[in-house]
Amino acid sequence: FMGYAKTSGFGMKLNELSDDLPAFGTVVWKKCKNAEGRTDTEAVELINLMNDPAARKLKDGIVIERHILTQSDLYHYKSWDQNEVKKLINSGQTVAKAGFLDTNQANTLMANNIDEYTPFYEVYEFWGEIPRALYEQYKRGGTPKTYTRGLPAVQKASAASDPVASGDSPQESVYVMAIVSGVETGQSESVLFCKEVSRDLFPYKEVHFRRRKGRWLGVGNYEACFDLTEKANEITNRYFSSLRIALLHLYQTRDKTHVKNMLSDLLDGDLVVSKSEITAIPTEIRGAADYVNEMKMIEAKADRICKSLEVVTGQNLPSNTPFK
Repeated sequence: FMGYAKTSGFGMKLNELSDDLPAFGTVVWKKCKNAEGRTDTEAVELINLMNDPAARKLKDGIVIERHILTQSDLYHYKSWDQNEVKKLINSGQTVAKAGFLDTNQANTLMANNIDEYTPFYEVYEFWGEIPRALYEQYKRGGTPKTYTRGLPAVQKASAASDPVASGDSPQESVYVMAIVSGVETGQSESVLFCKEVSRDLFPYKEVHFRRRKGRWLGVGNYEACFDLTEKANEITNRYFSSLRIALLHLYQTRDKTHVKNMLSDLLDGDLVVSKSEITAIPTEIRGAADYVNEMKMIEAKADRICKSLEVVTGQNLPSNTPFK
């Protein structure tokens, strides 16, 4: 296993999992095909994942994943409806254009302006149940399924053209995998692929660090330390506000004939004649030690919340710590 984990990169994925799981509270992996055509796994960006927040598991509800693809990516999936792919590309429903050369920059070799852009298309991968009537309207791509279960041979021809004749009600739910685009643009959606699939093909697996009732998303160390982070930010902002004042050189005197600025109006060795003494205004920070102690208390409490004790981090245990 160690050799496979090293050659396939699976060990690096496990390391990434161990870093992301405590930090964000939830990690989702997806079963996919790699460049060699073998089954592999990849981490899913949670910001692109939409699902039922009340579902206990991803498989219990509808799951939608957002993808950003180029035109070559769209043509790469041969099982998608190529007519719908062409319609999507011709519609110009791009979500971003990243110019990798300035349009006003002249090409020194060709002596003309270069206007090269890569259009990106936003598509949504859908896994879940939809009514059969809606599925009959949108099904496309892949190999169509023939509804002939339990029918005599003389009725199979009519069943292929009439799904209701096979005994399936239009109100029946169908578990499908679909690829849809054009949702965010407000235009009519483009259904690139929609096919009835088995639930066993559901590709997502999730793991949670801490669970909280009423929500699917786990609780990570970032969220568990929100209150401590706010407190640390508040006292740090106050400390640096005081530090700005502490860096000033301010003086006071009762004499109205003194120089206006001790730093710019006086030179080294000048003799100052004043009817009243010139004294410095104390601006030093008196709470520096308190700030350091408070930050140590916050960090110690965060370590306890995140289970980052000395035995975990590898630091030396406090003196007189009993065995076990």
